[in-house]
This record gives sequence, structure tokens and C-alpha cells, in this order.
Amino acid sequence: KALEAAFTTCNIGATGGNAHALLFGDTNGNPLINCQDGQNFGKQRIIDTLTDMYFDTFYGKVIFSPFRQNFVGHVRALQVKRMTADLQPYLAPMVALPRSKAVQEFV
Repeated sequence: KALEAAFTTCNIGATGGNAHALLFGDTNGNPLINCQDGQNFGKQRIIDTLTDMYFDTFYGKVIFSPFRQNFVGHVRALQVKRMTADLQPYLAPMVALPRSKAVQEFV
């Protein structure tokens, strides 16, 4: 959503679908996008868009401050655990921190 919102008023055709060119421009640092508002640097567009967005993820709520820090909730940590289902072993991600959300004890 952030990418879509950041570039809705931009012509990004000159980037040729290259993510680095979209964010940073050509090899000389010149922008390869042309946006209606004149802000033609992709990285800054994404930063500005994320600063204005509020959304939920698997890890919890995300709200960025003007200092580019997520200031809502606690950082979540996952660990990979060996599991078995139908006698077949597999690896599965498990929430480990914060402890109130943990599926199993953090090892």
C-alpha cells in the first residue's frame, strides 16, 4: 500500500521496473521519475508516505513518528521451532516475544 500510495501521481516508466532506479535515480543520482507534485526522489516519497500511514501487521500496529520510528507497541520476535504433523517434521515460525503473545517459551 505504501508503494502504491507514494507513486500514484508519478510517471515511473523511465525506471524500467528497476527498484533501485525508482528509489535512487540513475547512476548520477538524477531522478528517473516525474511526479505531479515535483518531488521526484522515490526514497523520500516512500518515507513521507509511511510517516502519514497507520496500519496493522502480523507484528502489531505500525505508526511512524516524524523521526521515522515506530512508536506503537512492543517489538515482536519470532523463533523457528521444529514441529511434527502426520509424522512429518517441519519448521514453523512461533511468536516468542512479547511473552504475553508467546506461543512457546523463548529459547
